[in-house]
Amino acid sequence: MTRRGPLAEAGLGATAPIRGLLLLLGSPWLWPLAAVPCLVATLALALLLAAGWVALDPLLGWLWPLAEGEPAGFLRTLAAVGVGLLLALAAFGVSILLAPALAEPFLGRLARRVRERTAGPGPETPGGLVAGLVVPIVNQGKKLAFLVAANVLLLPLLLVPGLGAAAYAALALTLTWFLLGLTYLEYPLETGPRLLTPRERRRYLYAHLPAGLALGAVSSLAALVPCVTFLLLPAAVAGATLLYLDLGGDESLPGGRAGGDS
Repeated sequence: MTRRGPLAEAGLGATAPIRGLLLLLGSPWLWPLAAVPCLVATLALALLLAAGWVALDPLLGWLWPLAEGEPAGFLRTLAAVGVGLLLALAAFGVSILLAPALAEPFLGRLARRVRERTAGPGPETPGGLVAGLVVPIVNQGKKLAFLVAANVLLLPLLLVPGLGAAAYAALALTLTWFLLGLTYLEYPLETGPRLLTPRERRRYLYAHLPAGLALGAVSSLAALVPCVTFLLLPAAVAGATLLYLDLGGDESLPGGRAGGDS
């Protein structure tokens, strides 16, 4: 297997969601599998926004008195910005990190169908209700909790004059892109010869970090565009499957095709 350079891998990762969307538009038999994740993402985002709207006033009502004695209003502004960032992060995380887990059965089948259409049938991966539904929801919940906790820990950077805000943005975006790349690549990884452990999946992404970060970056930017968010899940999963095949498919797994851990 010929290994591509970092720039070539990044280019494949950046174009993967677009290639996935074009594949879906030209493949009507995949539309039923793509429709359910769109509906799940829409419902998850609507519920999160409703919950955030209900919780916003009590939360600000608790924070506001803490800043009453501060004449310049700096703490009040920081509190408002912090709450806004956390609510936006929660909405973003639920719609593109937790929603994939809720639509796991459909996205997993979509990845397998895309693989079959592009490279022929792959090996059957053992699984069941726990492996196919419960475990993905737990794993995605862990990713979301880690993302929120990490961003909370990074908030003090906003207090640092000068480069603090830039450092916060750079670290938060890199972490988000990494988790998004891992999330979408997990679906084609599940079409391989065996189920990989979470550690092996992270090792795979580390080995193809430019592709994974580019996939996550373009997906996160696309999620900010109205209406595109709901098309993102199936397009990103289809594109990640194409990316997985471009990177070598089963041959690129930790330990090679045989699946042995190295």
